[in-house]
Amino acid sequence: MRNNLILSGLLFSLIALLCLSACGDEGKGPPQIPPAYVVSGLVVDMMDNPPSGAPLPGATVETEDGRYSTVTDESGFWQLLVPSQPDPVLKVTKPAAGYVPSYNTVPVSIGITEFNLMTINGFMFNILAGRNPFSSVAGAKQCVMMGAATGFLQMDYPQIMATLEDVVIEVSPSTDVSVTYIPSMEIRSLDDLVRLIATFTGGDNGMVATGPDGAFILVVPDATVTTTVTVKGKKPGNTFMEMEQMTRPGSFIPVGVIDLFYSPFPPLE
Repeated sequence: MRNNLILSGLLFSLIALLCLSACGDEGKGPPQIPPAYVVSGLVVDMMDNPPSGAPLPGATVETEDGRYSTVTDESGFWQLLVPSQPDPVLKVTKPAAGYVPSYNTVPVSIGITEFNLMTINGFMFNILAGRNPFSSVAGAKQCVMMGAATGFLQMDYPQIMATLEDVVIEVSPSTDVSVTYIPSMEIRSLDDLVRLIATFTGGDNGMVATGPDGAFILVVPDATVTTTVTVKGKKPGNTFMEMEQMTRPGSFIPVGVIDLFYSPFPPLE
């Protein structure tokens, strides 16, 4: 196991789905208008300079309904006013540079207002989806989810996590979603890229659980049919929270499998 800086857009997708927002007491007058929050962070290309990712300038960040939007500056930084309830989903796009739409949940209902959003380009999307790397992503039905099994070391921004090894990822519906464990998110040579392509085009890297980076890939072959996926980690001695994630065709979605009770110290005997 090693400690990695894992992007909060990945980590808090789970937490946001598990937390309920307070909407006022029922039967005590009209519902209160939820406040707005200023949220900020970086947009990063997850497959460039992993695990932290490389900042992506010129990307559009917007709420899924399109009501609020902004563009990242030259350092990949963004800042946006969003409603706090319900937790909005931010869509990241940069089609001119070949990036596929990515969707990151904003957990403002639990006070998280600073975190990073992740995306990947169409070339990497096609590789992970088992497609021709050079084919057009337009009209693709696959949904690619990238995640890591982690535990908190620091919850304040930038959130610091420990990546967890030997975690089995369980998904439902299991017949409609493929799970692939990868030894690392790093691609530092042509050989690394060739091995990754081989893994996602019918190869078998022999892994049956997460490696030192805790990394895994989920692929939904047809997100127009399988619209929701449930994800949970399993490892003796760890307690992972179950998450439910909506899918979207032709998109990338970061997911987190988090042990909220993780401690880097062994239990006292």
